[in-house]
Amino acid sequence: MIIIAGASRSRIPCHRLILAEHSTSLAVACSDPHTTEVCIPRWEAQIIHHVLKYLYTGELACLEFEILMNIYECAEDLGIECLMEKVLHDIVLEAGKWEVVLRDQAKLIKLVEKIFSLTADDERKSYIYKGIFRLILAIVQQDGLMEEEWFRSLLKDYRELSIELLKASLEGEDGSGLTYCFKEECGGVIGEWKKCGNCNFQDWDDNGW
Repeated sequence: MIIIAGASRSRIPCHRLILAEHSTSLAVACSDPHTTEVCIPRWEAQIIHHVLKYLYTGELACLEFEILMNIYECAEDLGIECLMEKVLHDIVLEAGKWEVVLRDQAKLIKLVEKIFSLTADDERKSYIYKGIFRLILAIVQQDGLMEEEWFRSLLKDYRELSIELLKASLEGEDGSGLTYCFKEECGGVIGEWKKCGNCNFQDWDDNGW
């Protein structure tokens, strides 16, 4: 099977069985032995190559936020749910990345938009999305975002976000109302969003959160 990607019409060879197994939108075309080419005009070869690398290897390179968001949108277009979750996992849950994303106003807004425009209620019950909302709640508390007009507007636009943040505040780690420190390999417990006593993460000052 040949993928014809983007306005440049780059030709990318791949195995139809790989596409048919993972992509709901390409499964029909791949199941037809007479179909040898499939056009994906919206996405250029760079993004398609990242998508295919994941389908073949299960790995996703360490990439900039905007590229990862493009990969997410491409995966959504092609109906590759496992890749959508992988992108969110790498952006938010991998060590060191969540601070950068969630502390940037534009990126936080974009991430929230993607979550609530591309997922249903039952999908957001997975551990990945619960982890995202718990991290957002931590940033809201730490940076005082409830005092920010842009964040209040975000809550008005996405009322489900308020519900998810409320759930996060009640659940914590294993329903305990607590959560573990987000610093890699620390393992300390943060009670009620207080400063972790086990590590000296540089973004936390002496006053805690």
